[in-house]
Amino acid sequence: MVYMISCTLDEFRELRYIGQTSRDLDVRMAQHKGGYQFIDRLIRAIGIDNFKVEVLEHCNTHTELDEREQYWIRRFNTLRAAGCNMTDGKDFVATIFRQRRVVPESKFDKIYADLKNKIETCDYEFNTFLPSENELTKIYASSRATVRRALAELTRRGYIQTNQGSRVRIIYEPIERNVFKIGGIESFKEAAIRNGFSYATKVVRLEKIIADEKIAVRSGFKIGDELYDVRRVRFVNGKALILDKNYFLASVALDLTEEIACSSIYEYLEKKLHVKIMTSKRRMTTELANEEDRQHLEPADYNCLAVVSGRVFNSDGIQFEYTESRHRPDYFCFEDTATRKKFNG
Repeated sequence: MVYMISCTLDEFRELRYIGQTSRDLDVRMAQHKGGYQFIDRLIRAIGIDNFKVEVLEHCNTHTELDEREQYWIRRFNTLRAAGCNMTDGKDFVATIFRQRRVVPESKFDKIYADLKNKIETCDYEFNTFLPSENELTKIYASSRATVRRALAELTRRGYIQTNQGSRVRIIYEPIERNVFKIGGIESFKEAAIRNGFSYATKVVRLEKIIADEKIAVRSGFKIGDELYDVRRVRFVNGKALILDKNYFLASVALDLTEEIACSSIYEYLEKKLHVKIMTSKRRMTTELANEEDRQHLEPADYNCLAVVSGRVFNSDGIQFEYTESRHRPDYFCFEDTATRKKFNG
């Protein structure tokens, strides 16, 4: 199993450690109390009663155990200095022990990884069939048992579908990336319609705030400006894939409501309030996912997000919006068209 140990220090800090074990969890915790890892010393220093332990998931194979431990370390960002894990995963003692049986373990890994890669790169395309078990044993010079083990893992992860007595069908479909324009200014609703995907919005925060120094530095607004703080989760084809965090100047975006935020704030500004949206300064970065991201967005094997932040101005040159759009990187493509200027040098 993969487990997590956590301890809340105060309102802003929480210690986390991700581990794996094939033993009973109570036995493993007793080992932590007497061990010499960083987390073990913390448990003794703070007291085991101040720690919470929970099972994250159960695994069937050693390979899966290693993979899932690494996934959860990335998911909760528990490597030091952010957390209590000293490495990025794997039970190294168990790994050394298992390497005494190198042939079956490494052969399984090779077959599984190769088939997975060929499916993902469409060498074996969606809705076609894999070679038969007999053919795969010849291709990989392996036993039928090892091939079946690799196929079972691919089935569990949603790449293939097996039916007794039938051929193995590919059910993995490559991700369709939705294109967002960097060069223009468009709302999520407009981008959704242009891309032809189904969309929905959930408003998770809408409140008036006064800009403090921290918000002013980050957003470009002045200290003391009255702002609407709007947080929205964007659903694309039923998946929560974008977290939009916006500050709107309250003197421009008058009387915002949850209904307006759920539909389209730009549409409201332009059609109801006759605001002319003119220019935007944008920046694209890659950032580690934070607790708010993990709370609202669809889980994935990523610990980072594509973040597009920008300041938007009206026709009077007044900044009325700061936006931070946080995207899962595997579903989105940002596109721009550029022209080369003649170099006079």
